[in-house]
Amino acid sequence: MRYTILFIIALISVSGFIAYFGDILGRRMGKRRLTLFGMRPKYTAIVVTTITGMLISGIALLTLVTVNSQFKRVLTHGEQIIEQNRVLTSSNAGLAKRNEALVSRSSQLVAEMELRRQEVDEARKKTVLAVAAEKKAKSVVARLEKEIASRKRELENVRRRNEAAVTELNLQTEELREVQGKLTSAQVALARAKADVVEAGDKLAATRDKLAQTQREVAVADRKLAEQGRALEEQNRILEEQHRLLVQVGREKIEFEQQASELRTRDLIFRRGDELARAVISSRQSAFGVRSDVFSLLRVASSKAEKDGAVLGSNGRAVNVVYRQNADDPYPLPLLESSCVDLAVDLIGTSLHDVLVRVVCARNTLSGEQVPVELRFYVNSRAYRSGELIATGRLDGRLSEGRILLAVMDFLQYQVGREAERAGIVPVAGGVSGGGQDQRVQVEALMRLVERIRQQESRVKVDVYAATDVYASGPLSMDKMRFEISAVR
Repeated sequence: MRYTILFIIALISVSGFIAYFGDILGRRMGKRRLTLFGMRPKYTAIVVTTITGMLISGIALLTLVTVNSQFKRVLTHGEQIIEQNRVLTSSNAGLAKRNEALVSRSSQLVAEMELRRQEVDEARKKTVLAVAAEKKAKSVVARLEKEIASRKRELENVRRRNEAAVTELNLQTEELREVQGKLTSAQVALARAKADVVEAGDKLAATRDKLAQTQREVAVADRKLAEQGRALEEQNRILEEQHRLLVQVGREKIEFEQQASELRTRDLIFRRGDELARAVISSRQSAFGVRSDVFSLLRVASSKAEKDGAVLGSNGRAVNVVYRQNADDPYPLPLLESSCVDLAVDLIGTSLHDVLVRVVCARNTLSGEQVPVELRFYVNSRAYRSGELIATGRLDGRLSEGRILLAVMDFLQYQVGREAERAGIVPVAGGVSGGGQDQRVQVEALMRLVERIRQQESRVKVDVYAATDVYASGPLSMDKMRFEISAVR
């Protein structure tokens, strides 16, 4: 949504500029009565205005796509990103439904497993009872067998006593029959107990097979549930990251408002747009080398910030890199410093030329705070070739030395400085394109120039040429300029 609004605003702005430029161009061509391909001036102006508008619109769109990689990504992959978001949302809903179904199935399987366990327990109890009955029957059989043996021995004794023990023999015979009947009953009970034990063993085996199958199904369900849980955890992590970024934006907005209220009681050490450091980084080296140069530049900016009253932050530096999609945005985007550095390394690494990197204060900063900074990038192209004319001015050598000095400084600051900026030299924020590292040498060169003008004792023309090749990184110092002075009669 943010990139769409940006595109609409840019399109409206370009349309307004096209209308204004086309109107001016049409009026000028109408006044000059120009013709093209034998057409009347009126139609010639309409054709040229239309072609100019088309060219401006195409160049503006090409510039936006070239400069802003995020805008290019929105323009080329916007619908794909929206469709991907819709697919992920639908997938998340489907995963949630499948998770609910798996949880319900897991509950059913757990209940069924509990039922199988109860059946196993009952079977085990029946088995124990059957085994106890078998033992009891065997005990009864053993006792009866012992009793039969005893009765047989007694019968033998009775038989030896012959007829005197006939009555007793008959009685013992009846008792023997009863014992034999009991033995038969005990044998039948033993057979039934064995059959029950076999049946219980079969049921136990079948229950164990069902339990093993249920456990396998539960294991499969647990694996699926774990996979769904990991997918949901990943979705939750993404949502938590987005929430954290939004919280960070709110926190930075609150900190900005608090800093605005503290401006009356604390010293303002940097204003938004102030430059802390700059360096030219080669794009022909590896990504590791580019990253090392970026961090070296940040350390230089941190030293300057700490010297002026800033404090070290959690990253160990007095500066913290933030990112703005547009220089006019009031608040930076919620990106981590490492992400901002990664973007910088990618941008420099894909450049065809060396890149001038400036570390610029992102907002007004009070003493005792860490300075939020932006990284701004410029192609370090050649602004002037050696011997190329930079600017021309007219001065009066008849004035006093002090007045000539003031006139020369104004000439260098405004005329030469503006021409240098038009040629592509990036000035230091709040400063002038001129100046150099050794101020004493610069002042001496400036005084020599004043003396040369004063020796003419007339109005002079001062032509400023580039003494060497001058690049966008600058600075355009006195030792990089050559002055030719000629009297004007």
